[in-house]
Amino acid sequence: MFNDYISDVLPELGEENVKQTTFMEFAKSFLKTRMKITDLNEQMEYILSAKENREYDTRIKAIQYKSSIEFLKKLEEYVGLLYEKPWEFENFYVSNTMIITKEEQKTLFQKDYTYLPMIPRLKKIRNRVLYLIKQHEHKHIEKMFEKLSKDPTMADRKPNEIKKIATRTVLKQFKPVRERARGIGNTSIINLYKSMFTRKEIISEKHYSVAKFTLQQLGQGILFYEDLAPMLYLKGKLSGIVPKENIQHVIIDEAQDYTPLQMNIINELFPKSNFTVVGDLNQSLNPYANIGNGEQMGEMFNTKNLSHIKLTKSYRSTQQITKFVNKILGVEHEDGLINRNGNPPIVQVIDSVEECIQQINKDIINVISDGYSSIAVIAKNKEEAKMIHKSLSKSMNCNLVLSADTTFPYGITVMPSYLSKGLEFDAVFVLNLMSPYAGKKEVNLFYTVCSRALHRLYIYSLNTLPEYLKNIPKDIYKIP
Repeated sequence: MFNDYISDVLPELGEENVKQTTFMEFAKSFLKTRMKITDLNEQMEYILSAKENREYDTRIKAIQYKSSIEFLKKLEEYVGLLYEKPWEFENFYVSNTMIITKEEQKTLFQKDYTYLPMIPRLKKIRNRVLYLIKQHEHKHIEKMFEKLSKDPTMADRKPNEIKKIATRTVLKQFKPVRERARGIGNTSIINLYKSMFTRKEIISEKHYSVAKFTLQQLGQGILFYEDLAPMLYLKGKLSGIVPKENIQHVIIDEAQDYTPLQMNIINELFPKSNFTVVGDLNQSLNPYANIGNGEQMGEMFNTKNLSHIKLTKSYRSTQQITKFVNKILGVEHEDGLINRNGNPPIVQVIDSVEECIQQINKDIINVISDGYSSIAVIAKNKEEAKMIHKSLSKSMNCNLVLSADTTFPYGITVMPSYLSKGLEFDAVFVLNLMSPYAGKKEVNLFYTVCSRALHRLYIYSLNTLPEYLKNIPKDIYKIP
């Protein structure tokens, strides 16, 4: 939807040959898992809508923990432990004949095959053990053939028949040891990730509930968005992902919604690239999983050669809207305001959802009569968007957008808050109804949806003013 939108509002920039992807698409292409993966929008919908769920607090803790630098360090520690003890190596022998000792296998892992990541290294050891087993099988078959050829009971048998009997006998004898050898390195990234949450030296008692919850979800074949980056990290460290050394420059957009772990992965995947990282920390949608602050960027990219350019002038909205949304965040400076005047934002306190629908109808008609055509009604979550769209569509043509995997719908659009990121509209109608925006955790989301407006901004709040407006001077906005 975003790509479709910018293709119409930006001039041709010659970007046809640019490879473009999302972190979700990128991770899925490397993991190649059959598990059901939830995306960022589904994660946001859960955060905004599932507060009554009995496991809500636990999942929020999981999202916070798995998005932290602390968890990244735990992943690094876990990978170190796996390389120290990658497998329970054992001695392989048949009939008191030693094929290969566990010490020899450890030497292969720690010295001979160190040019490979852990899992390919184990598979190479497995192939080596199977090769040695095969050599011993050949020797035993020859000895068995000689023995059976001298056996009087085999006197009436042809040599090729005796050879077949010898082969079957030896292969049966070697079968248990061969099966055990085939098990070396027979693991998966998902099993290794599960195992991490069972190790007390990695997961402290403080995060026991997170570990239990994670194992429960993974056991049901569900891979939450917060588990996607850790899984990709493990695959890179344990199975190997070939770095994209031919890419000269990487641009990361909406960087505020990336976690330190995601940034770490991207940095390692493009070791020879320069980076341009673009974002607005004030527009971070997920309060529990984000980049944190700009100062951490140099640490994440392991570089001191960092240029931080702060852009303070907003060209999107009118002076009145820009000043209003800045006040939501407590931003006082006005040096970024452009000289484009318009109407002050309108905040309406309504008594019911029905009254809200009626007022939106009137306000949309007025906005259209003033010559504006791009209109968004932004609900907080998916269910609220569905409800509002159902009522609005009785009196006017409007689109319902519930997924980012669609084309940009021109005209009147109803959508949940998290899908409005990156978009802009002539007029924006923000709903603060049954599940009002509240607390420090949601102030950035409220700021983001309000800042989608170019010319007109309307806010509808049920029974009381939105929490974030109570300390804003009354001359900044208008109450009808």
